[in-house]
Order: sequence, then C-alpha cells, then structure tokens
Amino acid sequence: GVMLRILTVWASINTEVSYRQGMHELLAPLLAVLDRDKSAPHAAGDGDAAELAGIMDAAFLEHDAYMLFERLMERIGAAFAPPKRAERGKVAPTRAPVVVRCDRVQNTLLRSRDIELCSHLQSNQVEPQLYMMKWIRLLLGREFHLEDVLLLWDAIFADQHGRAPPTGEEWAEGEGTFPLLDHICVAMLAYIRLDLLDRDNIGCLRRLMKYPPVEDVRVFVASALREADPKNAQLPLLSPAPLPPVSPPANSPRSSGFDRAELPSNVSSAPSPGGLSNLETPTMSSPVGGDAGSGRSAAGLPPGAGAALEVLEGILPPRSDPRRTSAEQALRDLRTMLSDGVSRLGNGLQGSSGRLRGMGLGMGPPPAAPSMGAPLGGAGNGGAWVDVPLHGNGDA
Repeated sequence: GVMLRILTVWASINTEVSYRQGMHELLAPLLAVLDRDKSAPHAAGDGDAAELAGIMDAAFLEHDAYMLFERLMERIGAAFAPPKRAERGKVAPTRAPVVVRCDRVQNTLLRSRDIELCSHLQSNQVEPQLYMMKWIRLLLGREFHLEDVLLLWDAIFADQHGRAPPTGEEWAEGEGTFPLLDHICVAMLAYIRLDLLDRDNIGCLRRLMKYPPVEDVRVFVASALREADPKNAQLPLLSPAPLPPVSPPANSPRSSGFDRAELPSNVSSAPSPGGLSNLETPTMSSPVGGDAGSGRSAAGLPPGAGAALEVLEGILPPRSDPRRTSAEQALRDLRTMLSDGVSRLGNGLQGSSGRLRGMGLGMGPPPAAPSMGAPLGGAGNGGAWVDVPLHGNGDA
C-alpha cells in the first residue's frame, strides 16, 4: 500500500542507508495524522476555502506523507546509519553515531543530573544502546500510545524549528538535531529511578525495554525544557484555548497538583499572545485541601492523605479526554471513603474509655487523662500522640 511505496522510493534514493528496521514506525504516525486531518470536516471562509481544499485534498495524502517523511529522515536518518568504513591508512570508527549518542545521554547528561542513578546503571553494566537505541531511532514511538507520542513529537519538532540538519559528529552529540529528545530520555530515566535502583542488570533492562505506563507525558517535556534551557523554558500545551485558572486555597503550601514535574519558577502559565499557539499550560482542578493553617484538608483528613489526593488530582487526564469524568468520580469516591474512615476512627476513640496511645486527628480535645499521668497531647496538638482513657481488656 501507501507505506510500502513511500519506503521503497525513499530507500531507492538513499542507497547509502536504504531501508532499516523501524523506519515504518516513523512513517506510520505521519500517515495517521494526515489521514485524520484530511478526513475531518474543515470550516473555511470564502477567501481561503479553495486554498484549504487544495492543502487538505485526500488525493495528495501519499505525496504529503512522503515529503514529511523525507524531511524527518533528514534529521533522524543518521540514527540508522552504520559505522563508516575505514579509509585507506586510517582507523575505522568503532561505534555508530546512534551508539555514541546513547552513551552521551546516559553517561554525560544523566550523570550531570543524577550521579547515583548513572553510577548504578554503570556498576550493573547496563549498556545504554541496549534500550535507548529504539528510543532515539523511533522518537519514543514504541514507548507510549499514539496520542502521547504525537504530543512528544510536537515538543521535539517545535524545539528543532530553526536548526539546520546536522551531519556526522554534530548528530552524535545531539547539538543540531532534536536536542530536546536527549533531555526527554534523561527525564524518563529519572522518572523511574527508584525502581531502577532496586534492580540488578536483568531487572533494569526489563524495566527499560518495557517502559511503564505514564498518566501524562508532559512531565517529561517540562523536565526536559527546564534542563535544556531553564531561562526560556515553556510548557507544552494541549489545546489552543486556555482553561480558566484555578486559585489555590489561602495560605496553601501547594499551589497545584503538578509538583512531580518540578516546574521552574519562571515558567508562565499565561497563554501565548493572540491565542494562536497549539500549546497550553496544563491546568489542574482545585486541589484537595482546606485550611492550610490547621494542616488538615476540608474533609478532616491527615496531611499525608490530603497531599496524596493532591498528587492524584495533579495527574488526572486532560479535560478534553473522555476518561476525565470517570477519573474525577473515582477521586471523589476515594476522598469520601477516606473521610468516612477517619470519622469512624475518631468516633471510636472518643467513645471509648481506658488508656490507648493513638494519633490525635484534630477532632477536638482528648478525654481527660486519669490520675496516672497527664495526656501527651492537648486540644491544639493535632497529629501528636495522645492518651485516651480505656478501662479493662475488653475495651482495649
């Protein structure tokens, strides 16, 4: 079909590289997006109706796909190139450019960010090309679902804009072609660092060869942008129209549920001028919280439970995702279940008698202590250990 003809023509023209395994996985997303765009209805005014109809003409889908694939291979084609042959009287390069780039990502970029993780991978002899070669060659196409891959490609291509296609050592160093890709790979390693630190050689390779599901890949892009250019980092956005901002609770120690991305302080959440950007800062629902001064959530939850709910709310699917409604309902059910459990625990403590050492949950003053000693916690010591009177082994 279409894919076979495009790959055959490209391989016939570029005989030095020809076809290599995985090239079809770079072409497939391009065909999918073109087919989606050309099949979707488009509203256009009288002035640009003819031009838009020509651009989106489904009869030229194959032509457009070939041109896009050719431009993409100008940037990433060096990842499929074999090592150069030795010239007469010279020593041949021992490694292919993609192997050099994989080594740079793990042993240079990762080391500068997380020396412990880098040393662990080196001590367990985890060679970067074993797992990262397909990350770089396929632009992470095998690691995530198509929609997530397209989001990552948007960020990678936007960062590449204005850079000339590099060759040779420039490509291996990642300076001229898709430099953001290298930092996304580092962010992916840092994201599962605790899991990797608990594994040996085989365990690390199993985890890296089959990357775990991620709720929102924007955490990788945000981290990569921060590492690549902290001063000018901008977040990837999902839709042209910004969602209304959510004001955090007064004196709240957490202003959003997106803490895990560790966004730089200079990143602006305002949309681009004119609303023409296809990027939008991720906005979260109002965090699960309440009176920050008391250290309790509105539902009377301990601080740890409230913080956990904030994290869960921070990784909810985007509002445009059909799964958003069911995820929000599940989060509400979890909040209700935790609140009911805390209430039942509190009622059981307050209704008992005798001595029981337990956590004060901030539900009022503890019962008066017997003569054997004063209580350890008072009315204002929410979260401190308190003495609750009990009588007899039956109550205990």
